[in-house]
Amino acid sequence: MSFRNCVIFVMSTISLGSCWPGKQLPAPAYLRVHKQEQEGTGKLRLDGYYSNISDSLYPGNKYTAVDPLLFTANHKVHVVHGSYTHQDSAVFTCNYYKKLTSRDFGDYLVEGNKISAFAPVAVAIAGGSLYFVYYLNFTGTISGHLIKDWKAVPPFPKRIKKNDMDEPQNNGIFKAHDFAFIQVPADSLACLSVP
Repeated sequence: MSFRNCVIFVMSTISLGSCWPGKQLPAPAYLRVHKQEQEGTGKLRLDGYYSNISDSLYPGNKYTAVDPLLFTANHKVHVVHGSYTHQDSAVFTCNYYKKLTSRDFGDYLVEGNKISAFAPVAVAIAGGSLYFVYYLNFTGTISGHLIKDWKAVPPFPKRIKKNDMDEPQNNGIFKAHDFAFIQVPADSLACLSVP
C-alpha cells in the first residue's frame, strides 16, 4: 500500500469515527427491577398522544403534534423530538403506526404521579450539524390530562456536551416542558402493534 493510500485510509477512518454516536447508556436499574412488578399505566391516557404545549408552535388545535409522546399499555414509549405537525397530519395516523418497529420505542414506569422513561431520541450535536439517536432518561409528573416538567435527566452519554444541551434544536429534550393529551381516532390506534 502506498503512502498516499495509507493517508487516505487513516483520514477516512478518522472521519467515519467522528460520525459514530459513541457508547449508549445502559437501561436504568429501575426498569430492570420494576419490570415484573408493573401492573398498570397509572394515570396515563393511552388512546392518543401527548403534545408539547410549552412550545410556541403549539396552537392548541386538535391533532397538532409538537414533540409528541406516545405511551402504550405494555409500558413502551415513543418520543418524537423535532416534530411539528398540524391538523391530522401523518403523525399518529394508521400509516404512521404501521411503520413503527421495536427500535422506535423505549420503556417507561409510572409510580404514583411520577413517570420515568428510557427511550431513544434524536439529539443534535456539534452545533446542530449532526443528529444521533441516543437512549436518554426522562422524567415528568402526571397531572390530570397533562405531563408536567418532562425532560431528559442525567446521566447523559459522554458524546453529549453542555453546549449540545443548550442547542435550540434540543430544547424539547433537555429543558422542562408540559405536554397535553390529544385523543386520536380508535381506528388509527388499531394499527399500532408494538413488539
